[in-house]
Amino acid sequence: MSVARKIFAGYSVLIILMGVFMFAGVYTMANRLVNHLAENRQDETMDAIVGGLEARYVPSSGWSGLPSELIRELTGDGNGTLIVKDRNGKTAAVFGNEDDAEFARVGITETFTTPDGTTWTVEYTDPTIRFAAVFRYAFRDSLVLVLGVLMLLFAAAGIMFSYGLSKQLTAPLRRMIPVLDELGKRNFGVKADASSNDEFGIIAAAVNAMSAELERSEQTKRNMTADIAHELRTPLAIVSGKLEYLQHRSLPVQPEELLPLQDELIRLDRLVSDLKELSQAEGGRLVLHMEEVDLAELLARVAERVGVEAEAKGIQVKQAESGLPVRAWADRHRTAQILLNLVINGIRYTPEGGEIRLSAGFEEGFAVAEIADNGIGIEEEHLPHLFERFYRTDRARSRDSGGSGLGLAIAAEYAKAQGGGITVQSRAGQGTTFKVKLHAV
Repeated sequence: MSVARKIFAGYSVLIILMGVFMFAGVYTMANRLVNHLAENRQDETMDAIVGGLEARYVPSSGWSGLPSELIRELTGDGNGTLIVKDRNGKTAAVFGNEDDAEFARVGITETFTTPDGTTWTVEYTDPTIRFAAVFRYAFRDSLVLVLGVLMLLFAAAGIMFSYGLSKQLTAPLRRMIPVLDELGKRNFGVKADASSNDEFGIIAAAVNAMSAELERSEQTKRNMTADIAHELRTPLAIVSGKLEYLQHRSLPVQPEELLPLQDELIRLDRLVSDLKELSQAEGGRLVLHMEEVDLAELLARVAERVGVEAEAKGIQVKQAESGLPVRAWADRHRTAQILLNLVINGIRYTPEGGEIRLSAGFEEGFAVAEIADNGIGIEEEHLPHLFERFYRTDRARSRDSGGSGLGLAIAAEYAKAQGGGITVQSRAGQGTTFKVKLHAV
């Protein structure tokens, strides 16, 4: 059953139940009110009759010989009719001429006991009581008719309203179904209507965001496949060409001729290892050994490790004094690799005569390691994609001057796996600043 039909059925049942309860409640209250008004008058009259009969009762003769004016004397109305019956239903006294059938429908009845222990039944009616009885029956029948018609009209109007409401409430969902179908077919360019400000608008906006993310992921996957193929093709082509050359040559192979092949194989092995590490980090399968780590100490070791490479390029690596240890809860090996990747990235894209500044401190409850350079910088449109695998900018990450394109992606995933993150600020021509944030101890 569709959602619209469920809503329609639910509202219809609710409306019908409300109509039934309203009908029963109004009828019960009105009927009780009419009965109460009639019974007050009848109780007073019957009390007066029973009291008068008890006072005039003669055990040997009952009420024989009493004048017909007794009714006026007891009730104040001379047009009434009074019948007294014994316990067997036999008439003992009659005042007036009303028959039993009329009494059964419009009369009032009460049982009483005389001082000699005899039980009697007295039946009485007069125009007032007769009118009250007729009014009661007529009112009840009219009330049932009116309430019944109103309930049917109320139910019909309510069902029509619930049908329209169910259609209106589910209309955004019906419009969203084709969008979801297209997403299922991997057509990620479709968008749902997110113009409303209600929950449906929020859902539509979430679907649109999901569609955009899926489209971006699909494009990234295609680019990554092409990049991996390119990265593998280059060293494989070199190795294949060199081996083919050596194979067709008649001369013995010299050891130094194998060195380029070894370099390309090392490059292949590093690429495969980086992809494996990155996949483990993204899948949450990276093994971490968490401990207290001094970020200032790690920066000093990284600066010492890259000293030769920086000096060869004419770049100064300077570390600011932190004073006190900057302790973070982190994996020492993974954190060192994060810092090393970022520093090497700075060296690669900082021109000769530039400098890289390293510092450690605390910021917003995090232990922070900062790597800043005055290199060529990164254009603003590339910053949101900088940590994607194989992502390259036109200038700063070209294949000729850059590495495999995985260093920053690995650094970001390592930081994320430790509960931290990396932020970047950069302007083209003015340098780049990376901040590694980890939980402080």
